[in-house]
Formats: sequence, C-alpha cells, structure tokens
Amino acid sequence: MLTVAERFTQAFSNRDAAGFVSTYGPDATVWHNDDRIVQAREENLAKLQGFFSICSAVEYRNIERDVTDAGTLVQQHVVWGRLNDGREFEVPVCMIIKFKDGLIHHIAEYCDPAPFHQLLHGAD
Repeated sequence: MLTVAERFTQAFSNRDAAGFVSTYGPDATVWHNDDRIVQAREENLAKLQGFFSICSAVEYRNIERDVTDAGTLVQQHVVWGRLNDGREFEVPVCMIIKFKDGLIHHIAEYCDPAPFHQLLHGAD
C-alpha cells in the first residue's frame, strides 16, 4: 500500500497523469466530495491531464498516512501548486484509499476546492 502511495505521489509531482493512474486497478473509481461524481479510471485520467496542463508545478506537502486494520489507507496532505501564470495555491485534502490485488480500487477524496476555483475564475 505505502509503495503504491509513494508511486502516485511521485507521479503527481512529475505531473504524470498516466503514471498516477497506473497505480489504479482496471476497475478503479474515484469519488470527489465537491461534485459527488464517481469517475472511472479513464475519466480520472482526463481530469488529471486537464489539471496538470494548467500547472507548471504541483506536489503533495505535509503528507500523513495511516493504514487501518481493514487495509484502507487514509492520507492527508496539502496539494500545493503553481499555475502556468505563476500564481500559487494550496488545498488541504484527505483521501480514503481502498486496494484490491495490490492496486488502488477506490479513492474517496475530500477537499474544499473553492479557493482554487476562485483563483482560476475570480469571485462569483
């Protein structure tokens, strides 16, 4: 589990969407609390590619990981990034990650993306 977590953390920092998604099993899903949509692997790949395309740098900071007795990984971190225009952002995130056959089976991601969206789109 922790080896897979390190792989997706490194892929994220490298803005490598395909490398990130390579830690997913074939039937993996990702749920985000802000839109409550469950994404299949390919949908999440497209979302990551779009996100990486507007950032010149991204990384997980202040990573804390705990493995539960049920074999679930809980990871808290701050997504730090720099947009292509130089503006920086930070978004605290908690992910609950379930595994199957050594790969990620499901991620439930909790964050408040409003500050990031406001940076992109200005005040509504």
